[in-house]
Amino acid sequence: FVVDFVVVAIDAMVIALDGLQAGSVSSPMFRSARLIRALRMVRLVRLIRVARLERTLTLLANRFLSTYSFMVMKVMGYLLLLLAVNHVTACCWYGIGVWSGERNWMQRLEIEETNFLDSYVSAMHWALTQFTPSTNNIAPDNPWERFFAIWVILLAMGVFSSFIASISSTVNSMRLARAEEIKQKADLRQFFMDRNLSVELFGKVQGVLAKEGLFEVRKLESQVQLVETIPERFKVQLHREMYMSSLTKLGIWPKWGHKEDAQFLLTVCHHGMKEHVSMLGQDVFMPGRDCREVYIIDSGSLEYSASGQMPFECTAASATDSVLCLPALWAEWTHRGRLTANYGLCYYNGVDCEQFCSLAINFGGVLCHYL
Repeated sequence: FVVDFVVVAIDAMVIALDGLQAGSVSSPMFRSARLIRALRMVRLVRLIRVARLERTLTLLANRFLSTYSFMVMKVMGYLLLLLAVNHVTACCWYGIGVWSGERNWMQRLEIEETNFLDSYVSAMHWALTQFTPSTNNIAPDNPWERFFAIWVILLAMGVFSSFIASISSTVNSMRLARAEEIKQKADLRQFFMDRNLSVELFGKVQGVLAKEGLFEVRKLESQVQLVETIPERFKVQLHREMYMSSLTKLGIWPKWGHKEDAQFLLTVCHHGMKEHVSMLGQDVFMPGRDCREVYIIDSGSLEYSASGQMPFECTAASATDSVLCLPALWAEWTHRGRLTANYGLCYYNGVDCEQFCSLAINFGGVLCHYL
């Protein structure tokens, strides 16, 4: 918010001062060259938005791209950034050649009378050779050009090594990720061959795994080790924001409410709930299994099928179908059908039935008697 406020305030100030300059204001303060230069410098502050945009694009790429695609994009980003730095350097090199007078690098190459494209390509070639171990026939021909070339070389010594290290690290990560994927596929193939399993089953397993690769699964809490190290009070707040909206969907809560009821809900979120994810084709439960959780669909949909019944879809958008196995909170429950993610990736939260009953008994009060 602070960054946005500062940027918007600067834009408003620049627009107002531009209007005063263009208007009928006769004050010399608003028409001085120093003020014009100051306005141009102030506009550079708006480049803060570029850094915010870069962070936003990185988050979106992490969310919607696979790991391999994200690494390829990072390499392309490094190369584009290197080209951008060299573009600025080439423009400065060309400008110094035009400004410095009769003796300059363009006269030495006899390109001062050619079109701008030839001069720009030559300047870009010179800039790239300063950042990479390459050769060229372009050299400074006056003190100003030599002074600029010295500073470019010093800049390149620090920047080039950083670029190479970043690109090499990303390429190695891509290679390792691809090698791990190939190894896992080879292990799966060897597993089926050693046991003489059917080719039909192997094809089905490969099909399911191929579909799983089409989806990018968000990180679960159990996969982030740093979450385990944060203070308990922050974990309570974390679980409240993660699960409270799902817990209130159960439809078992009274219309009235007391202050202590909120503490019970918070305790259930912290101690009695867990997040799950099912990929396309994966089963949430099978017939004959004991039910230990109430399932609340957070996003996506699941298909429930039982013998003698038509399958039906349970979606997060439905207020009634998004909660499954609710009677298991109070009674022993055995699954009579199968719940499968047949429509794509599905995220759902689970309420541990045994833990819920234990918390309700320990909590006591009017809410416990109501439940």
